[in-house]
Amino acid sequence: MVNRILGNLKYLIICLIGIFFLFISMNNVEAAVPPPPKEAQNALGFEISDFTIPDPKNHVVTNNARLSRAYSNVVEITQDVKYQYGVMWYKDTIDITKNFAFECYVYLGDKPHSKGGADGITVTFHNDPLKLNATGGSGQGMGAYPGPGPTNWQDYGVITKGVSFEADTYFNGGNDNYDVTLQADTRNQGHIGVVLLQKTFAEQRKRNHEAVGYINDSKKSLTDNTWRKLKVNWDSKNKQMNFALEGFNSIMYPIPNPQSLFGSSSIYWGMTGSTGAYHNSQHVALTKLPNEPAPKITKTVRNAEVGGPWGKQTVAKRRELVEYEIKITNSDKLNNIGPIKGAKFMDVLPPGLRFVSWELYNPDGTKTPLAKLHWDAMQTRGYMNYGKGSGFIHNVDDTYTFKIRAAVNDDAKPGIYKNVASVSGRNINSVGKIEDYANVQVDEYLGKIEIFKYGLNKKPLAGAVFDIVDLKTNQKVVSNATTNAQGIYLSPLLEMGMYNVIETKAPPGYVLPEKTKTMINIYRPGGVHRVEVFNGLPNSIKIVKEDGATGAKLAGAKFKITRMNGEVLAGPDKAITNAQGEFTLGGLRDDTYLVTEVTPPSGYENATTPSQNGYVSGGETKTFTFKNKRKTGKAKIIKVDNDNKQKRLPNAIFRILSAQTNGQTVEDTLKTNANGEVLSRDLPLGRYYVQETNAPPGYDLNSTMFPVDIVEGKISEVTVTNNIKPGSLNIIKVDKEVPTKKLAGAEFSIVRVNDGITTPAIPNKTTDANGLISLTQLKPGKYTVTEVKAPTGYDKANPASKQIEVLPSQSVSLQFENTRIKKGKVKIVKVDEATPTKFLAGATFKLTTTETGGTTVQDNLVTNTNGEIISNELPIGKYYLHETKAPNGYELNKSVYPVTIVDGQTVEVKVTNKRLVGNLTILKVDRDEPKKGLENAEFSVIMDNNGVPTPISPNKATNKDGRIELTNLTPGKYTVTEVKAPAGYEKDNPVSKTIEVKASETAKLQFENSKILGQIKLIKVDQSDQAKRLPGATFEFGKKQGTTLTVLETLVTDNKGEVLTKKYEPGTYFLRETKAPEGYEIVETALREITISGSGIQTVTFKNLEKQMVKVIHVRQSVLTPNVEVVIPKKGYVDFVSSSGSEEFSIIANSSIFDKPAEIKQDLFTSRIVNVSEDKITAKYRLPEYYQLVGSIVTNTDNNLGMEHYSGNTTKLNNNDVILDFNQSEEYWITYFIKPSIELKQSPNFYSWHNLMNDFGSFTPEK
Repeated sequence: MVNRILGNLKYLIICLIGIFFLFISMNNVEAAVPPPPKEAQNALGFEISDFTIPDPKNHVVTNNARLSRAYSNVVEITQDVKYQYGVMWYKDTIDITKNFAFECYVYLGDKPHSKGGADGITVTFHNDPLKLNATGGSGQGMGAYPGPGPTNWQDYGVITKGVSFEADTYFNGGNDNYDVTLQADTRNQGHIGVVLLQKTFAEQRKRNHEAVGYINDSKKSLTDNTWRKLKVNWDSKNKQMNFALEGFNSIMYPIPNPQSLFGSSSIYWGMTGSTGAYHNSQHVALTKLPNEPAPKITKTVRNAEVGGPWGKQTVAKRRELVEYEIKITNSDKLNNIGPIKGAKFMDVLPPGLRFVSWELYNPDGTKTPLAKLHWDAMQTRGYMNYGKGSGFIHNVDDTYTFKIRAAVNDDAKPGIYKNVASVSGRNINSVGKIEDYANVQVDEYLGKIEIFKYGLNKKPLAGAVFDIVDLKTNQKVVSNATTNAQGIYLSPLLEMGMYNVIETKAPPGYVLPEKTKTMINIYRPGGVHRVEVFNGLPNSIKIVKEDGATGAKLAGAKFKITRMNGEVLAGPDKAITNAQGEFTLGGLRDDTYLVTEVTPPSGYENATTPSQNGYVSGGETKTFTFKNKRKTGKAKIIKVDNDNKQKRLPNAIFRILSAQTNGQTVEDTLKTNANGEVLSRDLPLGRYYVQETNAPPGYDLNSTMFPVDIVEGKISEVTVTNNIKPGSLNIIKVDKEVPTKKLAGAEFSIVRVNDGITTPAIPNKTTDANGLISLTQLKPGKYTVTEVKAPTGYDKANPASKQIEVLPSQSVSLQFENTRIKKGKVKIVKVDEATPTKFLAGATFKLTTTETGGTTVQDNLVTNTNGEIISNELPIGKYYLHETKAPNGYELNKSVYPVTIVDGQTVEVKVTNKRLVGNLTILKVDRDEPKKGLENAEFSVIMDNNGVPTPISPNKATNKDGRIELTNLTPGKYTVTEVKAPAGYEKDNPVSKTIEVKASETAKLQFENSKILGQIKLIKVDQSDQAKRLPGATFEFGKKQGTTLTVLETLVTDNKGEVLTKKYEPGTYFLRETKAPEGYEIVETALREITISGSGIQTVTFKNLEKQMVKVIHVRQSVLTPNVEVVIPKKGYVDFVSSSGSEEFSIIANSSIFDKPAEIKQDLFTSRIVNVSEDKITAKYRLPEYYQLVGSIVTNTDNNLGMEHYSGNTTKLNNNDVILDFNQSEEYWITYFIKPSIELKQSPNFYSWHNLMNDFGSFTPEK
């Protein structure tokens, strides 16, 4: 029995190893196939969906044909494996009433017949009843397996109604009817042939090849590890099929009646092949399909602005629209074609044109508008798909039309713009796409304008400036076009049409021509159109204006200069003769001009001949002279007294001066008669000056120059006044008792009396230090002089007014005498009542005439720093002294003091004051506990003594209640400054405060202090990498009471690894780490002493050592209700995978039947330390054959293993996958509970071998 078991085991191992190596060889066999020729690489883009790979039902093998796994466009018929069969049919049929061509490369392996190579492939064309499901042999040894029907493959199992072209690499032998006619030396070279398909394989075998071909080079073979090109052509007219394989002689096979052979004009095509005991890798690389489409693309264009027929080229201007029509067809009347698969359209506009819109017309005539985003997507991808369905199929004889509108850019240069459109599909030949184009010719409606500027004798002129204006748009197309040294300007290209060439500036030294605009037509594309413009030298007209009698040149004459056609060149506002009597107008063209005097010079009559004309040319200056006769009038002078205009004054002498010479020329000398008048001679019109040269007797000369305007035919009057010559007056003020003593400060009014009318003469005057008032330049007459104010200390004179007459050119005097007033002074002395020797400043007094007030004779008497003030001199007599304002800090003395002033003396009066006082209380409290007074705060107190800081010394300190009491203070402003804060406190802010102490009041000033508080900033770092901050560390912060820590707050570090305590008073504190950051261990377990010494933030650093996590899994398998006929597994298998899938491992666990709590011990578990980086792990339990899973139990501790890990613990029993999270625990315990899945006495097969864990378990005994 044991030998039998071991024998079965060996057989099983051998089979498994064989299957394993077969799998390896099958996956590597294609790697030995060399790549196909470049022509075949990516020639087509067919897909597996283009073919049908039929399932050979009732066959003893499977169909192994498929698309190559190594190369595109390659079909893998068989692998280099024994007994393979392959067949693939193209889904689209062939119409044999039309021509077709098929091309490919074939690879038939690297082993000839003699070295075990076989069998070959065929290209088959058929109309088998099974259509695309047809399978079976199409040649001896190539797919010769039973088809549907009886298992006798000799009678059935072939493809019928068709013809095959075979490339055969196996020689069946001369005795085989199939190959009996072949040359023996083809055994290792192979052969080609045409096989006419029969109804049964037996019939097929009896029939010879219809035609055979042999290799041309005897040293080569079909299996020489090379690719060979194969061509098949069908000529539908001549009804013959040509086969050609590279290196072999070609075969022409006639099919006179294809309809009879195939039974239809529509046939299928494909490839078949096989291997037997001999084998080769056999491949076909397709390059041209018999169903290849025949796409044709036609692109035309036309000018959208003009319309008309479509063509290969159109002409357009810039900014015009053009439209393209692209027709894509798939049609061929002679040749067999198929649909375009994966149809793609591409069109890229050339630079110079921009996209406007497009649309697609489908074969049924419906229109599909396309948006710009479709166009943009096509430019980005390089194509756009079109056609039917998701495969984008362009069927045979269907036509799709694209219409694209584009605009010619404004900056497009003239020329031909070629636009190419293309169509492609994945089943089109190696060219891959079909193209057509259409052209847009931009231009040529353009030409140039050449301007030639010349002078006399065709002399070229540089510097002429022109503008060119498009008459169609009335817009400038060229500005400031300037001729060069050759007198030429050549414009840029301009659109054809009419233009105005406008000269805006003549060449230097020349004048603009009369006609500045020249019209020109650009009518010849690409041509240069010339404009010639003449400029002449400038001419001038000079006008000369003269006095007809003297020939003097006359300014101010106004003229008008016109051309003979009436055009005014200079009007009277411009053509005005200058001081030289001339006016010149230059820059004139050759012409006849008319000069007309419009306005004669001032004072002249109109010219007798007001207009003259003449012709000017050749740059000449022509002079026109005009003469005028002067106009005249007279001047009359009247001389009067300035004060009495009715009084005429004779014998005044005058002269008349010319204004034109600024008074330098005397025109006439005159003397007034007895009536004070005089008349001049005739004078030319204009302005003159009248000036007095001799005044009448007794009068001052009036030298003013009086202007007078002489008007034609009239007498112009001018009246000149004279002032009579002044006299002088001296007023003298003296002391009556001492006449030699002159008195200053006497004020007088002086009034002149004219003919009984009193008028003020001059403002009041005051005697000077010499007691004198001297008045000069007084008009002669009677004056009244009145003393209005006496000198200080004197009475007014008596009489106060006197009269005197002032004579012309004479000086007279008046004397006034005054009597002195007797006076004295008062000296006031202000002292402290308690300290009479202390003199007080700032007391204010007044003196009145009565005790109750009366008239105040002097006010605002303020004592100085000596406590004194002396009054002004006052007339002798009795006065009363009143204190109106007390000195600062004193009570007002309301007593009235009588005082008698004696002549020439100063009377002294002493006045006392009683001092005023106030009190000041300074309070110092805790800011947070305002009722708590603070001791030993030190303050300075300074009084503002009229701007002088006066300290109250020494500094004061608060008592135990936080108070300072200051008494008997002089009222006023005080500044209190905290000099020193109480212990443990910060100074108040601000440290200084100002308060006013008022008399008889107690002022209060409070200062608040904040305790000095500090903070601890704790930083948690990795001990190995101190730049790495650690969040999540927990600390206790507090004060120590004996050995006990009184916790004030619990701190946790943030994501920066930092935490800040609250503010605390200075002192000793303690820190203790209670929880390390995740993944770390506490290094410092003891209390750390921390001292807060003042305000601010102190930093401390704690370090942690990274915890080295040990992940452990304990697994056991428990077999419940064991069955004697089912193997009890010796091991349990669990696979583990990380959450990302990147890490995998397995554990082979102990297996037992123990399930009682008392039996469950740690040694029943298999333990493993797991070295994985990820924290989440999923356990996948492998269920033994013939067992079912009852459930699993997972714990993260071994506490009470027996009660936790037995099957009766249903609260924890789970049937889901086990997920372990090492973030929650470093250790897990897992128990899997299983039981047999079959009933007793149902004997199973032997227990399966576990190929990965290499553990067999045991076998069930055979019953």
